[in-house]
Amino acid sequence: GREPHAKLGSVHPLRDETEVLVLEAAEGRGLPLLAICYGMQAWNVWRGGTLIQDIASELPGAIKHEQGAPRDRHSHRLSLQEGSLVESLAGGGSLLVNSHHHQALELLGQGLRATAWTADGLVEAVEETGGGRWAVGVQWHPELGWERDDFSRALFEAFVAAARENSAAGRED
Repeated sequence: GREPHAKLGSVHPLRDETEVLVLEAAEGRGLPLLAICYGMQAWNVWRGGTLIQDIASELPGAIKHEQGAPRDRHSHRLSLQEGSLVESLAGGGSLLVNSHHHQALELLGQGLRATAWTADGLVEAVEETGGGRWAVGVQWHPELGWERDDFSRALFEAFVAAARENSAAGRED
């Protein structure tokens, strides 16, 4: 709903509409959710949050968030919120991740809490604060290089376990 920043980049209305449909279904049915990169941004906006439309021009002193090739290479470190799901899956208070984005969360959407940050202060992970469901958003791409990344595998395993648990609970009703 904001005026487009000069460096916003391409906008894809069909993709935006699809993201909204997926979010409406997941949120309405209380399904587990793993929102990756643009998905986390869409989830945040759907919840009433806002975005930085172009990190490099809107955040002086920002680190590089678009690493290029190879896309699975870890390029920057995150600080993780103690007691968060991402911190427990990472097994500690920091994590190295890849980075491929020029937009970022600005104001958090309703019911989301930040659980990971870069050195320049950008939010790189969010978790749902209520509702009792498994719902996590990450700004990086755990699907790239997951074969060699313990955290990425743990994240996907936790998501699949939550989905399996949700499915089993649904069959009992």
